Amino acid sequence: MTQSRRPSPLQRRVLIVLAALDEKRPGPVLTRDIERVLERSGEAPVYGPNLRASCRRLE
Repeated sequence: MTQSRRPSPLQRRVLIVLAALDEKRPGPVLTRDIERVLERSGEAPVYGPNLRASCRRLE
């Protein structure tokens, strides 16, 4: 049995954003769109390379 890792705080925020965007318009979402939504939330700064790496790990 393999243990899966828990998602990081950034990955959790990305999953929430993806779920919200999927309700509006199903389909693929650009990383830049996710980055813009996360920046607007103002919770914490989001850096593009970190976001892209987190998205790759979620795939």
